[in-house]
Amino acid sequence: MKKISVLGIDLKIYTMREILNKTENYLKNGTLNVVMYINSSLLVKAEGNPLLKDYIEKADITLPGDAELMKKCGITSWNAMHDLEERNFLREMLSRSSHRDYPMVILAEDEEELQKLHDDVIKMRSDIQVTAEYLLPEEEEEIITLINQINDITPKIIIIKGDYELIYKLIGEQQIQFINAEVAIIMPKDMNISGKAEGFIKRMRHKLYRKMFIRKANRYDNENK
Repeated sequence: MKKISVLGIDLKIYTMREILNKTENYLKNGTLNVVMYINSSLLVKAEGNPLLKDYIEKADITLPGDAELMKKCGITSWNAMHDLEERNFLREMLSRSSHRDYPMVILAEDEEELQKLHDDVIKMRSDIQVTAEYLLPEEEEEIITLINQINDITPKIIIIKGDYELIYKLIGEQQIQFINAEVAIIMPKDMNISGKAEGFIKRMRHKLYRKMFIRKANRYDNENK
């Protein structure tokens, strides 16, 4: 593991072998551990957002989600890039869930995004059994209800894709200790996990954020030499 600061945000970067070894231990330790995919657009947003910065830094594992961030972290090997492009960590967790009959819950912020996440998960592992699917709540009473529903299932793995504000409401410092699960895999809403071609607007948005990230990261590094 190595610690890297990007835009003043401390990231914990592990090799794929280290990540799989750690998550195997997480699946047995009786507490909820957070594996957070991060991408360049998320770090651009986190630069001026103390809550998001703190949330990223407190994740148990931070996993780069795009090539620009990988390069900024000094990770350029073919194997590492292949693992990124194929989402091999997520594939492996789905494989373990399938082989071991682990209960698994998926969450997203609206019905459309939840269906997309469901389809992407099934595409990665056709024999996977998703135990339950929920929308991310906004109100405190809905959050408590959802936590109780999750705890009735006691999933080994929770997969969440959405905006960090909604995810933090469910899996923040105040709530995480009450959730009876082992591993939460968190992904930004704009991260493409399926490999499918995206529409023009999404491609342009990603291109804009990538350019912004490179410019901001280079400027930050030059100012803090």
